Amino acid sequence: MATTHFNPRRAAAMPQSRNIVAALLARVAGWRYVGERRDLRFDLLRGLAVIAMVTDHVGGDKSWLYALTGGNHFWTSAAEGFVFISGLVMGIVYPAVVARQGLGAALLKVLKRAGTLYALTVLLTLTTAALAYRLQVHWAPQVTAGTLAEFVIGVLTLHRAYYLTDVLLMYTLLVFAAAGAIFLINEKRTRLVLAISWATWGIWQFFPQQAALPWAITDNSVFNLAAWQLLFFNGLVIGYHRKALAERFGWATGRIALLVSGTLFAGSVALYRDGLAPLIKLTGRDAAWFETYIFSKSDERIGRVLAFAIFASFALSLVTNLWQPILKAFGWLLLPLGQSALLAYGLHLFVIMFTTKIGPTLLGEGDFTASQNALLQSLGILIIWTIVVVRPRALQLLQGLRPTWSVTPRVQHQRVAVRVPQRRS
Repeated sequence: MATTHFNPRRAAAMPQSRNIVAALLARVAGWRYVGERRDLRFDLLRGLAVIAMVTDHVGGDKSWLYALTGGNHFWTSAAEGFVFISGLVMGIVYPAVVARQGLGAALLKVLKRAGTLYALTVLLTLTTAALAYRLQVHWAPQVTAGTLAEFVIGVLTLHRAYYLTDVLLMYTLLVFAAAGAIFLINEKRTRLVLAISWATWGIWQFFPQQAALPWAITDNSVFNLAAWQLLFFNGLVIGYHRKALAERFGWATGRIALLVSGTLFAGSVALYRDGLAPLIKLTGRDAAWFETYIFSKSDERIGRVLAFAIFASFALSLVTNLWQPILKAFGWLLLPLGQSALLAYGLHLFVIMFTTKIGPTLLGEGDFTASQNALLQSLGILIIWTIVVVRPRALQLLQGLRPTWSVTPRVQHQRVAVRVPQRRS
């Protein structure tokens, strides 16, 4: 029978190593996000979506930054993030508005918001179309003197989309429809809202011609409302019932959830980079079939829904558990962009045209290299960030007030509550 000898050095080292592990775990626990009235996690994630949006829309087919954003080829993109978070934030905000001002006032506020978005959609569509036509970029509208009136009327009646403003048109329609959804949720009909949303999405997957909501929109080849509304209204429901869901599913942002979702996300990235080889081998289908019927962006197929759910779970649990180091490292960049996402979106339309025209002058004619595209994308991000940060200070100066030289007054206030260094899409 083997004899175990007592090792005094090992015995002395064990308590010390346990203390180190305990101290490390306590430090990591201190990094966790502390809830505030305004959830800065969603601002930060929306800022990340702004970075991805600008990166994927500026430059050419190659870029070093595509390793981070997916280059608009991966199974989830900035658009999914924008649409889902927009619904989520509406769901978080409007219960308080209903409680404070009543359901009627809340619904009127939603409709006014939709009206503002409609005006912005028309303005940006006509302005960017005219500028693109004037600059003769390759996506300029194909209009003549005889078809100009038809183009303008189509934009005014939301029957025509245009390059890069199509998502804003869809967002306008979603916010209009959100008034009905908020009414039903407030009437304890949440399941009906979810049933309508999923049924509409399901019908589109098999019978798209019968589900072209609210009507057929010319040149709307990507953001089909019947498919994309699924993300928005599920986000709206989650936001509306956020407190109840947090009590039951608070573990979904814990360390175990971070580990599981991170593993699933890494697996999806590996599957994508492997060209779907395991699925192709298993099913006998080719990659084109999977891209069309499982991961199509315009139809928001089931593969994209699952891929986004995995990424969203991973991103939320990551920023929840590592909030303080992430905020210190990236908050200065992401929070301003996230808190001014609509402004950043509008600015990026003009940045795309600017970089398209200035690129050949700076870098020469022909296809740009991955490093050159990354340079143009970084320039675009810097321009937008600078305008977003400087804008409130410029407004203060115009109003004859002394500017507050902090990255963002809102963030400074929230930051004090969270007890993290200053910060701020």
